[in-house]
Amino acid sequence: MAEAPVTTEDTSPADKLPEDPGFLQALVNTVFKVKILPGNIGYLRFDEFADTSLLEKLGQYIVDKVWDPIKDTENLIIDIRYNTGGPSGAVPLLLSYFQDQTQEVRFFTIYNRVNNSTKEFYTIPNIRGQPYGAKRGVYVLTSHHTATAAEEFAYLMQSLSRATIIGEITSGTLLHSRYFQIEDTNVVITVPVINFIDNNGECWLGGGVVPDAIVLEDEALEKANEIIAFHPEVHALVEGTGKLLEVNYAIPEVATKVRKVLQSKWSEGLYRSVVDYESLASQLTSDLQETSGDHRLHVFYSDIEPEVLEDQASKIPSPEELGYIIEALFKIEILPGNVGYLRFDMMADAEIIRAIGPQLINLVWNKLVNTDALIIDMRYNTGGYSTAIPIFCSYFFDAEPPRHLYTVFDRSTSSTAQIKTIPAVLGERYDSKKDIYIITSHMTSSAAEAFTRAMKDLNRATIIGEPTIGGSLSIGTYKIGDSHLYTSIPNQVVLSAVTGKVWSVSGVEPHVAVQANEGMIVANSIINLRSKIPSIVQTAGKLVTDNYAFSEIGAGIAAEMMALGEKGNYDMINSELELAEKLTADLQALSGDKHLKTVYIPENSKDHIPGVVPMQIPSPEVFEDLIKFSFHTDVFEDNIGYLRFDMFGEFELITQVSELLVEHVWKKIVNTDALIVDLRFNIGGPTSSIAAFCSYFFDEDQKVLLDKIYNRPSESTSDLWTISQLTGERYGSKKDLVILTSTTTAGAAEEFVFIMKKLGRALIVGEVTSGGCHPPQTYHVDDTNLYLTVPTSRSDSSQGASWEGAGVVPHIEVAADEAPDKAKEILNNHLHARN
Repeated sequence: MAEAPVTTEDTSPADKLPEDPGFLQALVNTVFKVKILPGNIGYLRFDEFADTSLLEKLGQYIVDKVWDPIKDTENLIIDIRYNTGGPSGAVPLLLSYFQDQTQEVRFFTIYNRVNNSTKEFYTIPNIRGQPYGAKRGVYVLTSHHTATAAEEFAYLMQSLSRATIIGEITSGTLLHSRYFQIEDTNVVITVPVINFIDNNGECWLGGGVVPDAIVLEDEALEKANEIIAFHPEVHALVEGTGKLLEVNYAIPEVATKVRKVLQSKWSEGLYRSVVDYESLASQLTSDLQETSGDHRLHVFYSDIEPEVLEDQASKIPSPEELGYIIEALFKIEILPGNVGYLRFDMMADAEIIRAIGPQLINLVWNKLVNTDALIIDMRYNTGGYSTAIPIFCSYFFDAEPPRHLYTVFDRSTSSTAQIKTIPAVLGERYDSKKDIYIITSHMTSSAAEAFTRAMKDLNRATIIGEPTIGGSLSIGTYKIGDSHLYTSIPNQVVLSAVTGKVWSVSGVEPHVAVQANEGMIVANSIINLRSKIPSIVQTAGKLVTDNYAFSEIGAGIAAEMMALGEKGNYDMINSELELAEKLTADLQALSGDKHLKTVYIPENSKDHIPGVVPMQIPSPEVFEDLIKFSFHTDVFEDNIGYLRFDMFGEFELITQVSELLVEHVWKKIVNTDALIVDLRFNIGGPTSSIAAFCSYFFDEDQKVLLDKIYNRPSESTSDLWTISQLTGERYGSKKDLVILTSTTTAGAAEEFVFIMKKLGRALIVGEVTSGGCHPPQTYHVDDTNLYLTVPTSRSDSSQGASWEGAGVVPHIEVAADEAPDKAKEILNNHLHARN
């Protein structure tokens, strides 16, 4: 690939120009076009950027004949519609004329990939002539001809918030590129090698400058004059918006903060990009919402004064209209399982509700009041009047005592009102013990949200669906000055009756978040689950009572679980997973045993149910690799053996691979003079292989009673003895044995430690073990995806304190990571003492 040279800027060396003042003045007059437009608006056009050396030579002529005539204008139009660019060295100089010379401003940074260098450009001090400064209006006209240095100038004036850009998108042609021609072709690739970073940290690689006002090039000058005429209004409108906010916004401290931010942004020139009322409304809306965090603040343009809902008197419908209104607004249905369904899409005024109350009771409410559960569909309810909320809520609470729903602070009147349920309603109330389900969507707004949030705060309903819109109970609409701009300002703030805190503007978060179109399915699923919960709780309690290894503790659990259910502990359960977590917490609290657990296992995971699905036995080849990976052996100084394994296996499994175990593990340590068995990381497993493992540490002619195991389901106690037939050589009862433990040591590992300590066969060093249990049994709970894990066996407590739930206390307690060194030290001392 052939490489072309870096594009260089065309130069016209200043020393080639004649020194004739007349010629130089004529050159300036030719290049620059200057005039003063009506309204003291300066106009400057030049169609090419010159080399800095030329500008230096022509500088005084430019100041005298070009700059001085326009320096005192109120606004300046810079016309670069026909400027095809040139060297960019003069851009910082021109930019400097439009900044305050009392402070240094960083314009942009250039990173050059070719020579790996970075250069920053700042205002140039001590420029010729008087600067235009940073306050007066500058309007840059562009077109698709505007290129290279000209569009860099336009881009930077825009990014510095120093000018309003008007016209067409510029050409997107930059100087900072390198060209590569692919060998044996006519294809040339253009690659930008210089990264152009503005004062906001944004990178610009070209692509054209997008004007603030996009018009055709021949319309740009006329548009500039329109914008110049509009801009004097902007400050008053920005200031007016801030004042309206301070007077009316529900949270005064936020209003003060927003007003200051608006003023600051105007002072920094950030409103120069607005070109009409619509773009000003958009910018103000963005600034209001970003600063306050309240998406309800809004500025909009309207040719006619908008109507305000609250200002309209409620019209009482005629008898002929009542039936139509009720049929149109309310949809009711009785679903399977005697579940009521109520949908209405607008919150009517209390006066209307009172007027049509008897008909509502007869045509709507009486059909729903005797259902066993009620679904209220608010997915399409965009709000309306909040005055009827206390009436509506009162039907779902007892008459006494009155329930505090929420508190409203009204900024316009500086008053506070507690909203409560009312003592008397038409018709029957809905039993306060029956479940209510409210379905929401992102459209649910205003008064519909207030009803939903109050019912959620008071734990009277389960909310299902999408977060609501985060509307306001009351929004005032105010005209900004004498313009056609209006601002919507929430003038009330609502405080929770429970926490006393302001309700979030982000809307009501559902208890169960699902897409709105799934709300009904999920609601029916929860209703079905809750109908089964009393039976599920009873079954779980009985399984524990009948099977828990500690019968004296388990005896009363069933009754205690049912009592919790009657107290409403499970009333707000929304899923089997949530029920599993709640059952686990209650079972463990009642028993004090962390091993009593309820787990949720969905259909697609049924092959992973512990204690229910049998373990797959791997092939001998796989098992050989597994043994090498799972068992760690070593022989330390003084012929001290070391064995670590982190889980016990099934006896049947161990028997099948006993020869592999002896060959790859046991033979490496059986002939040592002392042995360290490291169970610090052993999490237990089946206890069926413990008798065999223990037997290796006793003599063949000894028959030793290791433990008595009580099994609750069979109400039997079995003796655990050493076994006579073993694969491989025994370690025997004479050599020293140290077992290392930690708080992780659990289950079957603890049973082994317990036995060896109780029989005095091993010295235990480390930490108190976890206090686990014998391998528990798993029971399926009714026709659910819930499985109850219950410890059903334990060491016979008649022999003394058992380890279940308490752990095994070592002979020598040290931190787990110190245990190996301590064991070596003890064994070294013992072995040396014998010798």
